[in-house]
Amino acid sequence: MAARLNRWFRVWAPAVLYLALITGLSHIRFGRLSIRTFTYADKVIHGFIYALLCLLLFRILRASRHRWFVRWAPLVALVLASAYGVIDEWHQSFVGRDCDPADWLADTIGAALMAAALMVYVEIHDHPGDEREVY
Repeated sequence: MAARLNRWFRVWAPAVLYLALITGLSHIRFGRLSIRTFTYADKVIHGFIYALLCLLLFRILRASRHRWFVRWAPLVALVLASAYGVIDEWHQSFVGRDCDPADWLADTIGAALMAAALMVYVEIHDHPGDEREVY
């Protein structure tokens, strides 16, 4: 039982806590920030947030016992991160914020860039005969 709990904390807890953080931040009305930034700074921030989400989801999927699934983990993580971006934007419309499709696009682009990097990582580091535990 302790091994399962330890595995949950190592693999699942970071993603669950990060999803809770994203959801919590979605409740905050930021308005117009007075910080001087470049034109699309908010889109870049969205991209980074969802790139990290894609990485955390990849870690969960990579821990799967099915070796064939590990190879597809970056693409599945991308789809899940993008789907959560849609849900997050929709959710914002209920808490007095705008539901902005451009934010979802930035979320998806950030996740896609991370998924592309993870696909390269999987190609380099995972070999069919490898029986080591993956995380």
